[in-house]
Amino acid sequence: MQILKAASKITKEAVIAAVSDIRKDLDIAGFKAVDYAIVPKKHFKRFIFKCTLK
Repeated sequence: MQILKAASKITKEAVIAAVSDIRKDLDIAGFKAVDYAIVPKKHFKRFIFKCTLK
């Protein structure tokens, strides 16, 4: 959460990769997920989010 909040202070857009669905955390940090994809790997899923500030 600290990384997301810090990123929201220095950029207007971001692409963020995570191992779980963090859309609620993005919202709390001030980002809006405008698009996302779930990329399956062998033993887990990778969540890729394209974000802008709210």
